[in-house]
Amino acid sequence: MKFWVNVLIACFFIGFVSCENNRFEANIDNQSFNAKVFRIDKELFQATQDGNLSEWLKLKEAELPSFFPIYTSEIMRVGYPEDSLAAFRLQQFSSDTLWQGLQLEIDAEYQDFNEVYQELGNAILRVQYFFPELNTPNIVCFNSGFNIAVYPHKEFIGLGLEWFLNPESRYVKMLPPNNFPLYKRQGMDKKYIAYDAVKGWLLNRMYNDYYFNKDLLHEMVFYGKVMLVLEQAFPQAKIEDLFKLEEERMRWAEDNMHGVWKHIVSKNQLFSTNAREINKYVMDGPFTNEFGSESAPRLGWIIGWQMLKDYADEHDNLTLKEIVEQKNEQDILKSFNPKSFNK
Repeated sequence: MKFWVNVLIACFFIGFVSCENNRFEANIDNQSFNAKVFRIDKELFQATQDGNLSEWLKLKEAELPSFFPIYTSEIMRVGYPEDSLAAFRLQQFSSDTLWQGLQLEIDAEYQDFNEVYQELGNAILRVQYFFPELNTPNIVCFNSGFNIAVYPHKEFIGLGLEWFLNPESRYVKMLPPNNFPLYKRQGMDKKYIAYDAVKGWLLNRMYNDYYFNKDLLHEMVFYGKVMLVLEQAFPQAKIEDLFKLEEERMRWAEDNMHGVWKHIVSKNQLFSTNAREINKYVMDGPFTNEFGSESAPRLGWIIGWQMLKDYADEHDNLTLKEIVEQKNEQDILKSFNPKSFNK
């Protein structure tokens, strides 16, 4: 009897993590991840150094037809590949000693990409276990000069490796604080690269029509679904890392969830379609203005995630795919208990 009492006490103190059966556990033991990795970052600087940038551009445009127009026009912002100035502007970028120095730091940090590849691959395989219709995306790495961190697409996940170096990197510290405030720079850490990559991919794959004339509840449910799936993709990760929050911010959300919910309801914000009202709860930032400088940002994501967890607990006959495909937000709302945070 004493043994079982001790087990129950242990379960309580570790938040039921190891004693709770995860019905969404994905078995990927016999699965292999076969995505290709393209190191556009290294290749661009090497092609410039070798003096064959024009030939390299033509080769990459043929090899990566869905990626390369996006790379030049949206990621590097130098124009489309056929633009005569695109090659010139790329050469200017890759000949600049500042960006060359940044690339050397990227090369040192990501000399071996295998660890990131394995973490990414296992997470994507877990997602595909529940959603087998999703294609395997290739991984395309680039140095965008801090333009783009993650560019998700149905055929690839683009990764700006300079966004995942180290907050103490001298290049990160050089970034202008008006455009890159402290909370953003603190998130420029290698430990987040797989989490951010898969999160971006899920947002892209689950997007559909979510952003047209929707209210706050709809946004919460959407982001909650994304985070519920992300949680299954990285079952060993700390939830604050998946949300890209400091531990004390996540603890604030846990301690104040009921009060935040009461505020939302009392202010009639739950069904608001006012973009400004919605953005307070879903856009990134150091905190949520309405609740002070110690509060957590993106509270809508956190509330939505808890809504989906509560809904899953009440509907233990449903698969993860069936939960994500549930369109009735009112039904999901009925299951939500703001006092049950992360139980």
